[in-house]
Amino acid sequence: MINSSTDPESVIPTSDYMHVKDQILEVERLTTRIFYTIQAVRANGIYDATLGDEVEGLLNDDLKMLPVQNATSLRQRGGLAGGIEFLNVMPYVNTLQVLQDARQKAIAQLFETLKVSDLLRGASDPRKTATANRLESSWSSLGLIVRQNEYAKFIGDGIGLLTTIIAEQFEPATIFEIGDADNFLAPQL
Repeated sequence: MINSSTDPESVIPTSDYMHVKDQILEVERLTTRIFYTIQAVRANGIYDATLGDEVEGLLNDDLKMLPVQNATSLRQRGGLAGGIEFLNVMPYVNTLQVLQDARQKAIAQLFETLKVSDLLRGASDPRKTATANRLESSWSSLGLIVRQNEYAKFIGDGIGLLTTIIAEQFEPATIFEIGDADNFLAPQL
């Protein structure tokens, strides 16, 4: 029987996904938060409505501005430069950095849990020796090799059982005829 990852409390095999589901969901949550934080990092501001639609025409696409009444105070503030104020995006930029760092750590933890080596991810240190890379690759693929061997044994056992059933259900002459044994056993020229 193929022993997938098993819960110690049960004999029912469970997939690797079930063991790392929370970690995968955490990476997904962080990725979503990064996406929305990036959406928040744009030039948003206000401007004096008396400056007219020309200002809004200059600031299209990601730049969003709202008109503000009272043109006289605009002049007192020093004209156009004093009539436009932008929202500070630095808190979003700082939050973005924190989220990206947390996501990288969550991905690294996920890869560690799944025993995916740096070499398999393509993130190996270029200063490592070939021997160190070979050892790391061998170590990280050990779990995969064990599973491959279990799967090969499972398939081999299944074929063995199938041949036993065929041998019990059919006469040897019928098996030889259906299997084209004469051509199979004939010497190849």
